[in-house]
Amino acid sequence: GDHLSALRNYLASAETGNEIGQINAAFLLEQGNCMGMTRKDCTYASIRLWRAAARQGNLEACLRVGDFYYYGRMKVDPPTPSVAKKESGAGSEDGEMSTVYDREEYLASLEAKAFYFIPGPYRWTRYVLYPEELFDVLRKWLYRTFQNLRQYVSARLSDASDIYDDVDEESTEDTCDAVEGTCSAEEDDTIHSANKEEDEHMAIAAQYYRKAAEEHKSARANFNLGFMHEWGLGLTQDFPLAKRHYDLAGEGDGGMAAAIALWAMNLHQKAVKFGMMWEEYGEGS
Repeated sequence: GDHLSALRNYLASAETGNEIGQINAAFLLEQGNCMGMTRKDCTYASIRLWRAAARQGNLEACLRVGDFYYYGRMKVDPPTPSVAKKESGAGSEDGEMSTVYDREEYLASLEAKAFYFIPGPYRWTRYVLYPEELFDVLRKWLYRTFQNLRQYVSARLSDASDIYDDVDEESTEDTCDAVEGTCSAEEDDTIHSANKEEDEHMAIAAQYYRKAAEEHKSARANFNLGFMHEWGLGLTQDFPLAKRHYDLAGEGDGGMAAAIALWAMNLHQKAVKFGMMWEEYGEGS
């Protein structure tokens, strides 16, 4: 169909405060029908309309806004070379700044963030659908494990420390750990800024999920709130409160998912208690 004409009509309706117009315009913008806007402007226009519908109490809009922030879609990614070229005007004949919007590149960027399309907060389910991606994850994990093992042996075996003194600068950067203090001041600032942004986004996601849970008794919103409380994502880690939200999710459409989440949380809670006991034992010995 003629998506751009439909989008113009929905936008006109949305500006009058019509909830249906806001939802449909937001959806079309989210799908990349952006009338020449840049990727960033298109995303912000879409979220603005979803927010407007959420303020009117629309359940889908509340969940969509929460998902935008929860799954990291509001983070500013460095532009790809082709997008940077277009937005800098390098490809325009008159030399002026180009606002050409490549819908295929936009949809490709959404596919790269495919966690957004996975229901629920368990992102690891992506590897069930795309097992080939495990190879890259495994390679990186083995590399970092090997580097950490080298550093550990180097620190513990002082008589053989000279063997490992020639660790190159690239390896040092790859094993930067903010907790252990192995990062430079600039890297620490970058990590702190990223963590702060993520916490803020999680807090906003929780705000909209809570609205959906309280006003509509949404099972998905309660499930996500339970997961966020369980792991301390934008909210205080609170196992009893997480259980309450999981129970509420189980009363709706998420009975099986809530049951599995409660079982997993029970293991998680035991692991946290064991870790605390281990730390206390280490401090006392």
